[in-house]
Amino acid sequence: MLTDPRLQDSLGSRFTAEEKAILRDPDQKHKKIRDELVVRLADDFTFRTAKRSEYFPWPWLEDHEDYEEMIDPTASCFQLPGRSIDLMKADYMLKKVSLAERAKPGRMIPIDFHVTAEEIKGILKLALEKWTRDEKDKGLRTIIDRIEHPEDIDKVICIGLGRIAYRKDPMQADPVVAGPCLAQHLAMLTMVNCLRARVSHKIELCAADFTYDEAHKAALESFGFTIFDPSRHKHEHFRMIDRKTMLCSCGIPPFQSIMPIISEYVQPAVLFVNAYEYQIDSTRPRPAISPVWSKVRRRNGGEDEYAIVLGPPKRNFEPFYTESTGRMFDNYELVMNIEEEFDHEKLPNMYGLHNHVRKPKSEDERNNPGCIWAKWQCLFVRKDLAPSKTSQELLRAPSPPTQAYSTKAMMGFNTGRVGVLFDSIPTTPLVSFFVFLFLMFFYLLISFIIPDLKAFRLTDAQAVGRYL
Repeated sequence: MLTDPRLQDSLGSRFTAEEKAILRDPDQKHKKIRDELVVRLADDFTFRTAKRSEYFPWPWLEDHEDYEEMIDPTASCFQLPGRSIDLMKADYMLKKVSLAERAKPGRMIPIDFHVTAEEIKGILKLALEKWTRDEKDKGLRTIIDRIEHPEDIDKVICIGLGRIAYRKDPMQADPVVAGPCLAQHLAMLTMVNCLRARVSHKIELCAADFTYDEAHKAALESFGFTIFDPSRHKHEHFRMIDRKTMLCSCGIPPFQSIMPIISEYVQPAVLFVNAYEYQIDSTRPRPAISPVWSKVRRRNGGEDEYAIVLGPPKRNFEPFYTESTGRMFDNYELVMNIEEEFDHEKLPNMYGLHNHVRKPKSEDERNNPGCIWAKWQCLFVRKDLAPSKTSQELLRAPSPPTQAYSTKAMMGFNTGRVGVLFDSIPTTPLVSFFVFLFLMFFYLLISFIIPDLKAFRLTDAQAVGRYL
């Protein structure tokens, strides 16, 4: 781990010492203030990942010869700058350029994808039938089985599952179905159902994505999703993440800042996310600490105009990584590498979920049903909830097809080796009857036989004679 004091706190002078204490307080004593700080933090770190209402459309920055992006050579670029005149100037300049870009036809992706809620519902319904056919969706149960303490989860929040369907041309007869995005939504539904089968309390399924239009929101809500608003100044999904959350993001680009945001204020119970390379391969070094701001130079006539821009350079394709991100992952156990340990053949091929799924780019893609995940999709469990090594070995062992999740709760065993063993007992009437007989025998043993044996004294010859 790096020890440079300038890199220890990426929040820099953007937050006061008191604000940092409130933000990072695990007890959330000042929740309303904390939520406001989380929104400000998310605003600062959500850069270059999706268009925002008044911000510059980043993908087109490099198309303009009038703009040049630089990194300050000092270490101060590894901390958020203070709320200075430079940032107000940057917001003004980027807003001005953004408005000019919006005036050009064909530049912005439309918010309306020209599909209706009923069309998306129909796509989801048909795909769900194929997804659950022959119980292939149950393969995802092997992932949920690795979570030894599901009772510590009360919500699953999914970020960036993507749009399910769209029309490039409003006059197009049938919408195009995005196979990976569709499969990711179905996978989340299945995983949440597996979680719910193991606990007695309610588990809420939530999602947030910049690309959801009103039709997507309405369709997903009809399937049990609660949709959060991820827009600037809102960030409802980040405000709702707490220590009882299972956070899921599939295929998020490595430079996106979800983990750096979360690592500053909370440690969810479970992470189902794209891992950094060093977490998969111990021989790889940790990523270099990423700069959290850069500087844009605009040639305005004969003078150069500078502005600070939150985020690393546009051409920096390294994983976004902060000191706080590394410290957070140190508190998690990698319990499953999905790419290596999950049998993707247990999932239906995403290209067969609907007739209008976009065509695969290659034969390898068509034959790979597991490509809905990111390359290094992994399951992390917070260490205070992670199973022991012995339990992990038992969890990796194949379970009988009649395994029932309710057994653990019924028997009262929720932790350790015993809980895993009892989880493999099928809940049939015959087994329940034998369990009842065993408990009755145990009761009689401790109530009558043992007290009577205590009266027996081997050293008392007369007592021995009476028993003989």
